[in-house]
Amino acid sequence: MAVSNWSGVPASELISARRRRDVTRWRNIIYLLAYELTYQSLGQIGDALNRDHSTVWAGVRRAKNFLKTDRELKEAYNHIYSGLRNAVS
Repeated sequence: MAVSNWSGVPASELISARRRRDVTRWRNIIYLLAYELTYQSLGQIGDALNRDHSTVWAGVRRAKNFLKTDRELKEAYNHIYSGLRNAVS
């Protein structure tokens, strides 16, 4: 929900099969956040988002690459990460 709120992309779109770039970019951020903030396996993350583990892993790698070049996305990621990290603590 945090990614949906920040991005303005409805949560239903983020877990849908749509492959529009604006949606997949944020979906990859979800994969990265789930990978970094939970103790879930890639398979478990994939199951929760109706994807398989290899899709999640590819998305994690893509998100890391996006964060290297997209300053706006990195700012969003850092904000969401901090908010979620604080909520868990």
